[in-house]
Amino acid sequence: MLFESISFVMTNTCSAACDMCCFSCSPQKKDQLDKELVKDYILQASKLGMTKRTAFTGGEAIIYFDQLKECMEYANSLGIPSTLVTNCFWAKNYDEGYKKLKELKQAGLVGMTYSVDKFHQQYVPYESVKNAIMIANSLGIQITINLMDLKDGKSVYDSLEALRPYIYHNEIMMHPCFPAGEARNHIKEDQYIYECSADSALCPFDKSITVLYDGTMMICCSQFSHEIDAVKVGKFGETSLEQAIKNFNDNDIIYVLLSNGFGWYTDLARSLGKEIKEKYVICCHLCHQLFTDKDFLEKAMPYIKKEAQRLRLKHFMGIG
Repeated sequence: MLFESISFVMTNTCSAACDMCCFSCSPQKKDQLDKELVKDYILQASKLGMTKRTAFTGGEAIIYFDQLKECMEYANSLGIPSTLVTNCFWAKNYDEGYKKLKELKQAGLVGMTYSVDKFHQQYVPYESVKNAIMIANSLGIQITINLMDLKDGKSVYDSLEALRPYIYHNEIMMHPCFPAGEARNHIKEDQYIYECSADSALCPFDKSITVLYDGTMMICCSQFSHEIDAVKVGKFGETSLEQAIKNFNDNDIIYVLLSNGFGWYTDLARSLGKEIKEKYVICCHLCHQLFTDKDFLEKAMPYIKKEAQRLRLKHFMGIG
């Protein structure tokens, strides 16, 4: 498998402490990745052809502005563009926000995702988001406004109304809130939106390796991934990217998942007496249920290994 990019969850420090944060980030948390190691892994990514992008997120990576800028500049020097996920807290003052974003653009920033919902807006006023949209648009930086919603629909509705007409001509993505991290403690079960079919779900693997703020290396950046051992491929500073990719390629669980989809696993789980719901919030929610269940994995591994062997042999022989 060829990987295309690398992502860094630079820190769990955040300007907010949202009730749905998967990593329980807050102003009090202070973990962050060492910038020199980040640059070393960007160099490794470049040598392996993983040059589609280098993505930065948190927490709020922009809190440690100088480190973020330096890492982006290094990626840019290797011909790798950067992207950033943010809640827009830095744009409360338009002129100050413009100065920061202009510097990051010069450092190689080409795209941003703005997190907008009822949870983030408890800490970040809509005026900051409006400023951030206008600043990015004026600088020619592509933005995606990421809206997270609950069953009552208010989060998306209120956000869209509050940001009208600033959202026009920008990409908008809407997601259901996930029952992960802080959301499990603060959101009632009947508010989750269950629309992902368990039997037809496919893993949205994006050919990227993600490095978490604590150094965990994963082949996934979902809100559940840090709790799923099957998607972990190494330790930052100890495992090279080349070895992490080898660990991925040797992973029977993931190989079968990417080859067969979740339907193969849901059929197996039911045959082993495990309850599988008809629908989940997202496929990552189902992935979490399956691959954090130690009893299921113990019973399923002989079948998984056999299927992985069959699939690898089929691939080797060029069949299908």
